[in-house]
Amino acid sequence: MNEKNIDIIIVDFNLKENDSVNIFGNQILEMINNRYLNFPMFMFTGHELDAINTSDPSIDDLIHEKDSVYENKELMAQRITNKIENYNTKLESAHLEYSALVKKEKLSLEEEEQLLRLDLFLEESHDKTQAKAVLSKRSEYLEELTKLVEKADAILKEIDQNE
Repeated sequence: MNEKNIDIIIVDFNLKENDSVNIFGNQILEMINNRYLNFPMFMFTGHELDAINTSDPSIDDLIHEKDSVYENKELMAQRITNKIENYNTKLESAHLEYSALVKKEKLSLEEEEQLLRLDLFLEESHDKTQAKAVLSKRSEYLEELTKLVEKADAILKEIDQNE
């Protein structure tokens, strides 16, 4: 989402009131939530109970009654700003830590685990549908390591035979 310079998504629940729109706001948030980890979003609605009852529980805290939003504009503006800043800070921090770990010559087991967690977090933040699970990355890493060990064993056997 950030590649498109979108900082936050704010939708109304009852978009279908307009005949040209064939989707509810909660469906938009659910699609984004399923694709981008923790992306900043809100839904403002005059139908809060309907929105909560028809939405996935993962977006309940994103739903706000329009009247309370309009009555507390400064508070909502601060919430919006905080959500964007927190999201960007988490991404920036993860990128920095990931870069620092990648630059190290040798990683401890804990650092390798953290590198895999950060890699998954960053992938899911950009597109969950393209993210590989940590275990599959670990498996690929182990497969490559196994091949390398097998090659080393073959070289050692050849050296032993030539001596």
